[in-house]
Amino acid sequence: MLSADAATRAAGLQGRYRRRRHLTTIPDPRAATRPDLVLRQFGPDPAAVDSR
Repeated sequence: MLSADAATRAAGLQGRYRRRRHLTTIPDPRAATRPDLVLRQFGPDPAAVDSR
């Protein structure tokens, strides 16, 4: 009795394979950066920083 792997090879069948995703939007590296309209601050809170 053949294994499932050997039987599919003997029948000439192949499994599905995942294709690489296509890039739909490629940003322009020379484009100007958009301003931060929310004015977020990503720095750490100075009171929470451990200053040893």
